[in-house]
Amino acid sequence: MNSLLIHVNAAPSSHQDKNGLVERHWQTILAMARNWLASAELPASFWFYAVHRAAEVCNYFPYKLEKGTFITPFELVHKVKPDLRVLFPMFGLAAVRRDRLGDTSLNKFEPQSVFMIAVGRCQNSNGLQFYNPANGTFVSSIDYKFQLHPTSGAHFNFKYQPGVFVYRLDETTMIFTTKLTLDSDVLIHTHFPPSRAKVIGIPCYASPDIYTVLFADGTIAKYSHQNNILEAAPTPVTPSQIQSSLPSWIQSGVNATLFLSHMTKLRHGKLLHTEDDKWFFCPGHTLDLAKGILLSDFSANCQEFLDTGQLYRGHTKFKRVYHTRHQIHLCDSVLRHVLAHGLSTLITPSSLSAHQKLSTTDQLIWNAAYDEEFDGLTSLPTWEVLTEDQYKKLGVGMKALPSMAIDTIKYDSINKPKRAKYRIVVLGNHDYHPWSKSSTEASVMSQLELHLLTSLAISQRRVLKNCDIKQAFVQSSLPDDEVYYVKPPKGCPHSAPGTYWRLLRSLYGLRRAPKLWYDRLSSFLKSMGLKQSSTSPCIFSGSLIVGGSSYLHRFIHR
Repeated sequence: MNSLLIHVNAAPSSHQDKNGLVERHWQTILAMARNWLASAELPASFWFYAVHRAAEVCNYFPYKLEKGTFITPFELVHKVKPDLRVLFPMFGLAAVRRDRLGDTSLNKFEPQSVFMIAVGRCQNSNGLQFYNPANGTFVSSIDYKFQLHPTSGAHFNFKYQPGVFVYRLDETTMIFTTKLTLDSDVLIHTHFPPSRAKVIGIPCYASPDIYTVLFADGTIAKYSHQNNILEAAPTPVTPSQIQSSLPSWIQSGVNATLFLSHMTKLRHGKLLHTEDDKWFFCPGHTLDLAKGILLSDFSANCQEFLDTGQLYRGHTKFKRVYHTRHQIHLCDSVLRHVLAHGLSTLITPSSLSAHQKLSTTDQLIWNAAYDEEFDGLTSLPTWEVLTEDQYKKLGVGMKALPSMAIDTIKYDSINKPKRAKYRIVVLGNHDYHPWSKSSTEASVMSQLELHLLTSLAISQRRVLKNCDIKQAFVQSSLPDDEVYYVKPPKGCPHSAPGTYWRLLRSLYGLRRAPKLWYDRLSSFLKSMGLKQSSTSPCIFSGSLIVGGSSYLHRFIHR
């Protein structure tokens, strides 16, 4: 790293709720590959070539070094600048010259070219690699000409598979979902009773609101989903299908333990299933339905009974029930995620008090997102609450640090809104501790190290895996000599006016937060027997299983 003039001084100073370097790099590759398939209207069978080419093109992107100079990953490996003339329209429709058709030479009156799809550069020549859908073969050629219209997918009658969403090609940021899928049955509400049809065409870039349907008599029609004419046809569910969806141990007459949310103590008994598909819990050894407890909609809500700790298999002891309930409550407060699928706008609220100006649905989602963050921090616990008198008595000469709540929307692998998230952050620039540079800096992963591990995994045929630690910086306890008093975020619905927090754990925004998390994770990995690299502090190697070896790369989320 010294020879390449790469030096990391400290953790990035930008918002720490953004994606890390690895995630951002992979998202770029996925976005490039998906856009190529969408613009060429090709199916998912071309996905490998799209991702492969996207990774090659990313190696041509320049990266800025410490002294202000730029360099590309291609230049780091090959010691020469990349030749941008090798770039070409990926999945473009090209007329490739041919001299023969099998063993027969072509005369001047026969077509001298054939249409193919460009899928990449040839590894053994300076030409491009083309795919011929007519016979399923690949051809390498340097004699070709790209066609502007039509797209390769339209020319060969391929169908693009957009998944569950597409983008509008205008200046807005609105995302619309395809409510109906191909070959699904729908009801057409133009007459009563509604007619039944099958979807044979879904919205595309040219017609973002139009579905094409096929009726039983062979007629084809187009309808807009904005007129509420189309409705997904319900699929009838038989009692046997409902019964098969229940856990295997759920049977009539089986022993069970019931502890509903309104009950003061658990009850041992049996489950009974009647012919009219009703489930009862009969306490004790009696099978009298008159004394039983009706479990409303049990066939549909069975999993909820199990997940919330209201139903247990067999006659379970109170200690185990109490422990399970406690773990469920802890997981619910720490590990739950708030889905963003129901948001009507992708513009995040400017503050906690701005929730009141949102629609009812958006307000519920963002309130739940803040509760997720707040409950997760309090369950660890991250702080103790102080009154104003307690703060004045304990925090003599220490000014309480301000905090804020940062909101964001997380997206999934296909760039669809997935999660509404809040992050409670301390404004570390107001930190009154005179920290030195060495006490705050933490090593972070570089692009070069990422390439090194990826190459190492490929050469040794290893599997690359990654994980995310929720509220990572909060996992580190503060040393006894580090005392922080924090003002709750403005508009926090769970903090009374005039209250303060005395931090027990590190919190996002503190200058020492990356360093404390770095030290805690490093000591844990070393205790597992892994050895830290002397030149790259974020790389740990060693054997976690007998006869095997592992390489672990730790990086700090921004």
